[in-house]
Amino acid sequence: MALLFDAVDGEPPALPWTPAAAARIVPVLTDLARAGTPCPVPGLPTLPDRLAGGLAAWRALAEQPPADLDPWERRHLDRLADVPDRLTASGGLSGETLVHLDVRADNLLVTADGAVFVVDWPRAARGAAWVDTVLFALDPAVHGGVDPELLVADSPVVAGADPADVTDLLLALTGTWAQEMRRPPPPGLPTVRDFQRGFHDAALAWARRRVDGGLARPR
Repeated sequence: MALLFDAVDGEPPALPWTPAAAARIVPVLTDLARAGTPCPVPGLPTLPDRLAGGLAAWRALAEQPPADLDPWERRHLDRLADVPDRLTASGGLSGETLVHLDVRADNLLVTADGAVFVVDWPRAARGAAWVDTVLFALDPAVHGGVDPELLVADSPVVAGADPADVTDLLLALTGTWAQEMRRPPPPGLPTVRDFQRGFHDAALAWARRRVDGGLARPR
């Protein structure tokens, strides 16, 4: 079997991100979510299934907390370990939208006339329409210091999500990265743990703001 694709004459967005450049991507992801609902690709795993291993990371960390665990994470280990149950109970990650699950600058191509293409779909899943926009917002936060909360503030797909589900997904991802960033780097990828640490720190900072702001389920 052979697959043929059009070549996109474009470049990834320049780094570091600026607020204006990042803001131009958000409506693209809104359009992508709408075009991908219902999911046009049969047989994709659901988003909860795709994320199942990562969502459970806090349970393992709670059983054997690392000595260098962030103090806020240590104080909230019970809340963090319960994240998978809360997301399962709410059904907040479920949906009928085609989800990319890895929208970052290196998976975007911008053409000379400003059109944006989302490329590289190995982690595609079927799930909630808001997830790609929230996950994308972490990239400008890491590579540019762009405020992720402000970035998604005008997104209609994020506005349609339960705020507590957004917070719980961010908390779950901090566990995934907290676990991975402490492992030895794989051969040939010496910087991947620093990359994961950057995303952990950005997700944790955003999640803490949301918890402190009441955008989380009470314990």
